[in-house]
Parts: sequence; C-alpha cells; structure tokens
Amino acid sequence: MKKITYALTVLLFSVFITQSANANFEVVMGPLGPEVITNFNPPANFGPTVGGANGGTVGGVGGSYAIVDPNGNVTNTIVCHSFCANGTFGPGGDTVALQVPNSNVGVWFGPNTTTYDRETKAFTAVDPNPIEIKIKDGDSSVTIFGNKVLTFVSGNIFVSNGTLSGIQEGWNSNSTASVSVTEENIKESLDLGNRKTNQEVRKLIEDSNLLLLNKRVEVLINLLDSWVK
Repeated sequence: MKKITYALTVLLFSVFITQSANANFEVVMGPLGPEVITNFNPPANFGPTVGGANGGTVGGVGGSYAIVDPNGNVTNTIVCHSFCANGTFGPGGDTVALQVPNSNVGVWFGPNTTTYDRETKAFTAVDPNPIEIKIKDGDSSVTIFGNKVLTFVSGNIFVSNGTLSGIQEGWNSNSTASVSVTEENIKESLDLGNRKTNQEVRKLIEDSNLLLLNKRVEVLINLLDSWVK
C-alpha cells in the first residue's frame, strides 16, 4: 500500500524546466529536489520531481516512467519504484514505460506531444513550439526553422555528468531551411523549402546555377545535419 500511495502522490507535482542553448543539461537543486536545465524548447515538463524522502535519484528498479494511454500517447511522466515494474498503471488501461533508469528525469513536452510505440519501445517527442537556428562555418551558413523531434528507446537514455545521452534530435517534416554563401561581398542564397533528402538538396543547389553554393555544397549539407532526411 505504501508504494501505491507514493506512485499516486508524485502525480501531484510538476516541474517546468528552463531551456539552455546547448545539447546538454545540468541538474540543479530546486525547492522540491533536483531539477533539470535543458535545451529542449519550449520549457518541457520533466516532472514530477519529488522532494523529501522520495526525492533524489531513484535506485534499484526505479527510474522515470511515462504513463501511456491505450492509443500510445504519453499523458504524464512519473518517478516510480517497483510499483511500475509490472508495466500497468491504474484501472483505465494505461501502461507505464521506462524512460530513464535510476533517474528522476523524464522527457515530455505536455499533452499531445509524445508517443510511445509498444512494439519498438521507441518514444517520439515533438517540441510544440517552433524554433529558428542559424549555423555558420566560415563563409557558409544555414537557417533552419521548425519543430525539433526527439526519439529514444525505452531505458536506453542515461544521465552522466550532467549530460543526457541516447536521444536523437531531428526536425519535423514541415520544417524549412535556407542556405547561403558570402564571398568577397558577393552573397548567394537559396530557399530549400521543407525537409529534403541529401540527393534532393544537391539537385536544388545544382539547378540553381549559383556558383558559390555549388562550390560549398558539401559544407552546406554538413551544416544542415539532421534536417536532411
């Protein structure tokens, strides 16, 4: 009975996290225990984090779990011990899936943002707020605008020295990008539209007949990184 009371109690807590600009995060002490500073935009709900006797890192079979409804939608994240080990949660047909073992850090952007595939045990979390990033390498630069997509496998992400490993970052299919090259006061730029494959990007740049872009095509594709399908 003690474990059930604890599992239901932690649902009352939510922690909203301030974002940073890099891919890592740091764990800081908040009023309810450890909190996480991360780059995922917008402020993500990494809750609940529980203070007092239940706070801190979870040991044994514990960790952060996602509550998953019958349709595969994540409805919350909780810190749970052996009560969640059987994979069920409550009488409504919800299940729980381990996210981060031995940790109170969970990945969730709120309702209708995160799904779980029970066959592959893979989570997909979509940042609901679009962001714009600009990346530059010498005279070449790219601008990407859209929603970040995070994918990871249940139990295969870990916190080590303030770094979250095991998450793959990408972009949603509607995200857009543009590329540009400036050389000796001459600037060439091209709108690539929505996400493209490597071959499609090369074809667009080739067909543009823009000499500087064609000269830097490899650099530009490298800068686009995970935006390229």
